[in-house]
Amino acid sequence: MQLAASLSKLLRDATTLLAVTMSNQSISNLHNKTIRIASPRFFSILPDDDTQNTMNLLSPSILSLHNDGGSMERKLSISELLGAFKLINEQDQNALLELISEASGLTEAIQQIHKKLEMENNNMRHGKGIDGQPLYFTKQNVSELYGKIESDKIDTFEKLYKTLSKPQIGEMNATGYTVLSKRQLRLIYGQRSPYYHPVALKRLSKLLDQNDGIQKSLESEMKKLAKSEKFGLQKEELHRRQKRFGISLSPFLLSPFILASGALSQPVLLSPVILSPIVLSPAILGPFILSPWIFNPVILSPRILAPFILSPFIFSPLVLSPVALHPFILSPGIFNPLILSPLSLSPFILSPQVATPLILSPMILNPLILNPMALSPLVFSPFILSPLVYSPQYLFALVFSPYLLSPIIESKLINSTVIMSPSILS
Repeated sequence: MQLAASLSKLLRDATTLLAVTMSNQSISNLHNKTIRIASPRFFSILPDDDTQNTMNLLSPSILSLHNDGGSMERKLSISELLGAFKLINEQDQNALLELISEASGLTEAIQQIHKKLEMENNNMRHGKGIDGQPLYFTKQNVSELYGKIESDKIDTFEKLYKTLSKPQIGEMNATGYTVLSKRQLRLIYGQRSPYYHPVALKRLSKLLDQNDGIQKSLESEMKKLAKSEKFGLQKEELHRRQKRFGISLSPFLLSPFILASGALSQPVLLSPVILSPIVLSPAILGPFILSPWIFNPVILSPRILAPFILSPFIFSPLVLSPVALHPFILSPGIFNPLILSPLSLSPFILSPQVATPLILSPMILNPLILNPMALSPLVFSPFILSPLVYSPQYLFALVFSPYLLSPIIESKLINSTVIMSPSILS
């Protein structure tokens, strides 16, 4: 991290010296200003309102789609140029600007951004997730999310509740559990049940035929648990369940994943991964939830539909590992460089990053939302449809990274440098 800070300071000092030498702008409070060098803005949709904190060197705003901003920005806007040459009247100018916006897809892109922001604000107010689903399970959303099998499980328990007798309900209220009858066991473990398990049905039915068989078996298992002994599950049954439900409560330490695509293509819950590099192990549908990463480089291992949720990651670079449909949600990170690792549809949401540079890693549809970052430059990493939304950047640098349809919305660039990074429709 100290090396990244030193390199950032060196680049900042060099560009500052060049900007001061070639411009006649005020150098007061220069350490907080954003310096843009040879980074013109084409067809910009938002004016550069922060002119007091921006130093432009060979970085004009050309053919902008608005009439706001500084003096030069207004003069070089499309409407001003057309008006100056008296080619068309004001009404036709507005019609032409609307045509340009629609032909470039700008209008649709802005509508999608506003719609997404409105939906997220609404979800936060009404307790809903990113996809608009309630943050609690209902029979309807379980069926939509997980299919008929999970819906059938809910139906099975609804039928079970209707068969509970008054004594069983009393035991449930008093002790928290009750013993099922044979009929109820068949309802849960019978052939028509999604929990069909003939071995369990036979074993539990035998225990019911014995006096206090269930109670004695329960006490025996509790004693085994107190002594840390193994339960009576067979190994193949345990392996089958683990494969079905993913990995949970299983930390990984010094356990490299090499050609281990299968192990990483399943949900991982409450399982920290430490000093376990991932090499040649593509992952599909392998989300990490509440599972921090520490010192885990990812090399030649693409990841698809494998989001990080509440999983901080530290000193875990991605090298030659493309990422798609892989959102980072509430997952802060420190020193996680991305090198030759394109990102697509993998937004950073409430996941602050420090010293996480992107080098030769283009981005498509990869917005930053409520996601501050520091010491995280973009170098030779062009990006498209990747706006910054309420995501301030500190000690930031944009170097040889042109961008398209990626406006900066309520996101301050503090002590930042932009070099040879023109923008279009941003």
